[in-house]
Amino acid sequence: LIEMESEGACYFSIADMKAYTKEEVAAQNLASKIDFIYLYQETLDGYEYKHSFVSPATDPKFIAIAGIVPTGATNKTPMEKRANVRDAQLKGDTPNVYIDFQTLDLGEASDYALTFNKDDGAFMKTADGKYAAYVYVNNIDNNGKMTVSIKRYPL
Repeated sequence: LIEMESEGACYFSIADMKAYTKEEVAAQNLASKIDFIYLYQETLDGYEYKHSFVSPATDPKFIAIAGIVPTGATNKTPMEKRANVRDAQLKGDTPNVYIDFQTLDLGEASDYALTFNKDDGAFMKTADGKYAAYVYVNNIDNNGKMTVSIKRYPL
């Protein structure tokens, strides 16, 4: 269970399986390792936005908070939002269903995923092609906090 907070520990490295703050990213020179940023905002340009993941290099029109992308963060992480993918290890519940990364195709995926709810998730591949991952949303609140679980698979 990994706690994330919009404008706090919102920078995620799939390789490290860890969320960082902007200060940690800068101090530890981690910008090149950031695969996605968790953002929370009720709306963006009149559209529902809520809990969202964006790649650092996505089109700025999908980034709800100006200045949030750290200097040097340029990964374009393909991601695909999914509902009702409830891996037993991530959800901690039955049925015993497990994610299969070997047939995962994100060739048509975007580099952002918007409006997550509890029990949603996203399949992702790192920009360097080293890992595939599934990020599962265990819990959210409407104050910009999210708890996620992640399963990572080396490619």
